Amino acid sequence: MKTLFVLAIAVMSASAEEQCLQDAWKTYNQGDYAAAIRFADGCISNLHQQAERNQAALMDHHEPEPPTGAVSDADKRKIFARGVLNDTSAAYFVKGESAKALAQRGGSRAREFRATARAAYEAAKKLTYGRVWDPNGWFWSPSEVAGDRLAILK
Repeated sequence: MKTLFVLAIAVMSASAEEQCLQDAWKTYNQGDYAAAIRFADGCISNLHQQAERNQAALMDHHEPEPPTGAVSDADKRKIFARGVLNDTSAAYFVKGESAKALAQRGGSRAREFRATARAAYEAAKKLTYGRVWDPNGWFWSPSEVAGDRLAILK
């Protein structure tokens, strides 16, 4: 799955519910990483409190985390019903990816961008119930991929 993720990142905006996330994916895919961070931050600012409440409620009710990959229609409906949680986890992920790309460019702010990427990945990692729909027909977890990215950044 993770290999496919790298190839499919450019088409992820199709499943975003919030306009700010659609804009974040679009500008990320265009290579405008600073704009992608701004749009992602807009989503995070508007949605993160509700997403954190949703995450806590799911954990409190011992709800199993949704699967990744191809899922049943019932699981698909359940995952899509968690739009705020999904979009928030994706926004943190886009922010992390964008900051990582800016850090890799080097320059005087590379350290700052690396720290921003770490913080965004850490936040995405906490939203374990969030999923992103790949238009090729499967879900992936920003939490899982953010965890992988954190291991590389350290």
